[in-house]
Amino acid sequence: MEEKMSMDIIQTTTQKSLKDEWSLLLHNFLKEDGKKQNKILNSIKEKALTVDQIKMMRKELSSKRKKMNQSIEKIKIKLEQVATVIENLELVGSDTASLNKEVSLLSNEGEKISETILALDSKIKKLHELQELLS
Repeated sequence: MEEKMSMDIIQTTTQKSLKDEWSLLLHNFLKEDGKKQNKILNSIKEKALTVDQIKMMRKELSSKRKKMNQSIEKIKIKLEQVATVIENLELVGSDTASLNKEVSLLSNEGEKISETILALDSKIKKLHELQELLS
């Protein structure tokens, strides 16, 4: 009887500990998404995350990453087009200052998106690791 009570206490403590760890982990994952973060953290506090919920979060983040990769591709195409125009303008001796500025802006935008993709990749990896622990 005493052994069963000890096992129940250990199991309850372990579940509570896991729930707290998930809360901390997800808090770190979702720092930049204020309202969404609060919603998720409140949900975690109310109930423990399931593997299916983690899969859904990974799927959402992967979808965001895919859209950002598509944005990077569009920027790359635009940069190639602008580079071609700059080459042609330089051949005829025209001013390319405004196009050089556009290249700079596109490059900066691409860099920001790339940084966001890296952050998403990190979050997806951590969720994958969490999912593996739960499976």
